[in-house]
Parts: sequence; structure tokens; C-alpha cells
Amino acid sequence: MDTLLKDITKAASDSKLCGMLAKLYREVEEQLGQLELVCRRCGKCCRFGEFGQELLASTAEVGYLWAWLRKQPSKLNRLLAGKTEWSHKVCPFLEDESCTAREARALGCRAFFCQAEGSKKEQMENIYEGFHKRIGELHKQRDVSYHYLGWAEAMSAVRSFVGGS
Repeated sequence: MDTLLKDITKAASDSKLCGMLAKLYREVEEQLGQLELVCRRCGKCCRFGEFGQELLASTAEVGYLWAWLRKQPSKLNRLLAGKTEWSHKVCPFLEDESCTAREARALGCRAFFCQAEGSKKEQMENIYEGFHKRIGELHKQRDVSYHYLGWAEAMSAVRSFVGGS
């Protein structure tokens, strides 16, 4: 875990990487917008276990989330005081059926729509795959070790930061 924490810290501290990831996330939103899928912000997707999904995130994505959380003391404090469930089935940022880390959510959160079916679901999955590959390339460009983590493991790493480890 020490190596993972160092790699996430490196990603979180790389402002250029975080900027590149923010730009990439905007591109994701644009492409998904063309599918005319609208997030209803119902919180269902934050319970990804109910959909038989496992949310995964790369080192850079977890670093981006951590960098964002450090600038959001109220959200960080709520996270510390709030839920203790850090499972692969429910996101710890789900509060009152809404994502409290929406701006910093991972690609998997951005590219999953609970109401998507048929060809839209397939297009959505293709968008995810294309952007995931680009995120992998960002790791290489910025010399950040690539880990592809299940959300529970990623959140355990964030919890280590939050807890002061």
C-alpha cells in the first residue's frame, strides 16, 4: 500500500496532470452529451453493486479526487464525520441520493448512466474504453505509475490520506 499511496500522492501533486485530466473529463461530458443521456442525479449509479458493476479508477483519477478533496474542507470534514461504509457496492460520497464529489468523480462514474440501454449503452461503453486508454497515456506522459483500482481499494487509499497516514 505504501507504493500505491506514493503514486497517488505524486498524481495529486502534479497540477499539470490534474489539468489534463480535467480537460479530458470535459471531453467525456461532451461526447456523452451527444448520446442525449441525462443524469437525473438520483444516486442509483452510486450504488454500482446493484447494477452488477464494479467501479474502477486509475492512479491519476484517485490522485485527482484527492487533490480536489484537499481544496474542499467542508466536503472532507463531512466525509470524515459521515459514512464509514467504504465498499465496492456503495460509494462513500453518496449523501442524500446525491454525489458530494461530482466535480472530481472518476471516469467510470461519468460514463455510466443507469437508464442507458441497447445501442446507447454500447456507445457509452465505447466512450469509456477510449477515454480510459487516454488516461493510461497520461500516466506515461507524466511518469505516474499506473494502477487500476477497484473503488473499495481506491477509497481505502483516500481514507489513509484523510486519516492522516
